[in-house]
Amino acid sequence: YFDGGKFDADIIVPSKKDVNNMHLLREASERRGQSRYDLPLGPLHLLPPVALTALSLVTNKEKTPNRCVTLWVYIDERDGKLLEAGLERTIISSPTALSFTDATTLLGSTADKVPKSMSNSKAVLSVAERNLSLWSQRHMQRDRAAQKKEKRRSTRELISKELSAAAGNQARDDGVGGSFQRSRGHRIVDSSLDVYAFAVGTLMRRANQPIPRAAGSGADRG
Repeated sequence: YFDGGKFDADIIVPSKKDVNNMHLLREASERRGQSRYDLPLGPLHLLPPVALTALSLVTNKEKTPNRCVTLWVYIDERDGKLLEAGLERTIISSPTALSFTDATTLLGSTADKVPKSMSNSKAVLSVAERNLSLWSQRHMQRDRAAQKKEKRRSTRELISKELSAAAGNQARDDGVGGSFQRSRGHRIVDSSLDVYAFAVGTLMRRANQPIPRAAGSGADRG
């Protein structure tokens, strides 16, 4: 979640009642170097869906806390510079789950068109979009791998739009048939993952710890 210039990325920590699911995480971790999804932008190494589901955050439920390990970063609201980052054990309330479409619609809506129940979500998204955009712009100016990644994403977006127009659909890409999406909601997630990776790498370098890389995930791939 976001608080002013601070961005928090939360990772769920299972409680004792979830101990039966821990073997899923352990087995997935042991195979992490071999589990890969070969996507057009490069190989992506992830936990399997069954483990992600078992260890995911509880959302949209009042008075249901989540025990997490939170990666927090402070982003300078003037120029997007990453000022500080750290890891903490935290307990957070159940967050509101939004689809990419929901998030994009909220960001594009005027204040008078947003339901009161979603006004706080719109405010948080707006701050997140602003600060992450600033960080992404600064990062791309200084990082060659980030520039390559942006070029690939822009190329895929262009191809998707051309294919959509050729099919007679002039509307924005809606993801049908696995087409590439890059709405404002998607951009927030992309930037969040980028700043997450950058902050973790920064912390590991400070601690003089090696940064593990699976085959095919070199820095030249972005």
